Amino acid sequence: MVPAPSCPYTWDYWSSSPTEGIELACLMPNSVYIPLRASWDSTLQDVKEVRPCRLKDSTVTNQGGTDEDVAARINKAKAAFAQLRPVWDSNVLKRRVKISLFNSIVKSVLLFGCETWRVTKGLMNKLQVFVNKSLRLILRIFWPNTIRNVDLWNVCKQTSIEQEIALRKWRWIGHTIRKGAESKASIAFEWKPPGGHRRRGRPVHTWRRTVDGELRAQGLSWTEARAVAEDRTAWRTLVKALCTTGELWDKAAKYPLFGMLHEMSGYVFQFINSLAAPEEVDDESKRLRDVKPVCGVLKIIERPNEKPGEHLLNTHISHLIGKGLNEFDSLRSSEVNDFRTRMRILAEESSLKRANSSRLEKLRHRYPPRLADLPVVPTMLHSRLNNHCFILVTKVENTEVRIGLRVEAVWG
Repeated sequence: MVPAPSCPYTWDYWSSSPTEGIELACLMPNSVYIPLRASWDSTLQDVKEVRPCRLKDSTVTNQGGTDEDVAARINKAKAAFAQLRPVWDSNVLKRRVKISLFNSIVKSVLLFGCETWRVTKGLMNKLQVFVNKSLRLILRIFWPNTIRNVDLWNVCKQTSIEQEIALRKWRWIGHTIRKGAESKASIAFEWKPPGGHRRRGRPVHTWRRTVDGELRAQGLSWTEARAVAEDRTAWRTLVKALCTTGELWDKAAKYPLFGMLHEMSGYVFQFINSLAAPEEVDDESKRLRDVKPVCGVLKIIERPNEKPGEHLLNTHISHLIGKGLNEFDSLRSSEVNDFRTRMRILAEESSLKRANSSRLEKLRHRYPPRLADLPVVPTMLHSRLNNHCFILVTKVENTEVRIGLRVEAVWG
């Protein structure tokens, strides 16, 4: 039997657990607890404090155990991948079969129980690094041969680990909610022990706080989520809100007019922000709760014609100055208007002057000389001339055409 603790907060947990449908395991007299200013009064049986604790192939610690659980999952997935090394090295099996075996054997070991993991950027990077290395070994891509991660995922028909975990998590949440209000897992989504208080400082980044934030980003509460989960079609629509352009691109490849699309980088998500203005999603790794679109609606559009990298450069400049470049168009101060007027006049004068210039001046402007223009040939070049002449070779860009001219030198 587990002794009743003397702390009022934990005593409420002990006393209310039978009414809330929570059973306390009594087979292992061990405890893993978050350190508080409270003591355990052992009156019936000593409770041994252990850290960490193994429970049903998962690791439980006083911080939640996600970090330790992810590390253990990666090690087990590495062992499963190593056992299948003859399969990866086989020249008989097709790539499609190898990827299918990787998904069903290695990836299932890696992501076991991922629905309850506390998602952080560091953990996602560790998982993604393992998957990327494994896929490169399967495809036999070694240095100096390289491939971008995005291209690697497209070839192997994979999605990012963060997106896959999010989809698995929300599908599992919908399945758990549909079990009914009497299910212990469903009760744990919202139940909080009465009484007590937390320590000072920022609240710990827990799994439930993450899920609550994602629900708020969709404009839903747990009560509304339970109602939506009863309709499987509506719940699938909610889950699909986590899709990115990469997944949409893979789906679009199955349609006959896919060849009419441009490169994937030429498309971007657009949404309506809180100021009722259209805004583009610059970083697709952001979550919806960080983007905060109105009504949770994203629209995919084609980027306007612009130079390569110009959009990324404008984004970086906007982050540095703390304001979007498009916001300067709405400024109406006298200094800004005067600056715009002066720049327009200067540009018009420069354009008019260039239009009236000679052909030689236009050529020098288009192809500026690398050497200083002198009226006579320098003395140091006299010995290098060919019969007192320069040999001028002109190569046409993107072709093998070369044109040679003999130009007589001007002597001083």
